[in-house]
Amino acid sequence: MDISQIKACLKYVTDANGDKTEVIVPVEVWNTVISHLPDVESGLHPIDELEDNHKILSDLQDSLRQVADGESSPIAELWTGMVKD
Repeated sequence: MDISQIKACLKYVTDANGDKTEVIVPVEVWNTVISHLPDVESGLHPIDELEDNHKILSDLQDSLRQVADGESSPIAELWTGMVKD
């Protein structure tokens, strides 16, 4: 189903001024649209969903090791050059 087919199935609810306020979407169309969206129930950004859990854990362990060894930087230094004036 392409976008023109989806649009052809939609119905609009309007207010007294004729302004569109809601859209009625047939269940079949809604299910098609939803099936194409990424699953974000975890609350993570889709790119983070693809990140290997072992890599995330390894990076976290490396970061903690750097802190323990005194190799970390104050947070203020991390923002230097990143914030627009």
